[in-house]
Amino acid sequence: MKNQKGITLIELLAVIVIIGFLTILIWRVFFQTIDSNSYAVTTQSLQQEANVILSTLQSTHTRSTIIDLKIEAGQLVINSKDDGEIRIPKRPGVTYQLYNVSPTIENNIINQEEATLSIVSYSNGGRILLPVHLSLTAEFKDGKSTYYVLNTTLSKLTTD
Repeated sequence: MKNQKGITLIELLAVIVIIGFLTILIWRVFFQTIDSNSYAVTTQSLQQEANVILSTLQSTHTRSTIIDLKIEAGQLVINSKDDGEIRIPKRPGVTYQLYNVSPTIENNIINQEEATLSIVSYSNGGRILLPVHLSLTAEFKDGKSTYYVLNTTLSKLTTD
């Protein structure tokens, strides 16, 4: 019995436990990476959507004067003098919110107290100004959310 070679049951169980811990660790890191990638892609998508909205606003304000912006049925609606009403279709899972002033952000949460349903352009010394404070928010299945805030002022010279 002195020359028996092999492993004992305790050594086998120890190896199984170590492999189990390593598998759980790798599994957890893998899914955290997938979740982080999903958040990053969604944030990038919100930025691109904000760029499309800004481009639409700029071209509309240059071509015709924008009278006001508002949210109707979850869509961003642009009312202009010559073009009438332009609706910007929204992506599912994304919400728009307009603000009178630039929203404050505390602890990565947008202050909803200053929310409004409409932003109106105004004349100021030969210029037509339209302050735009818009947040785009996307919700995830796990209850988390990400957002992108667009703050700008569109300006146009006028002869009125």
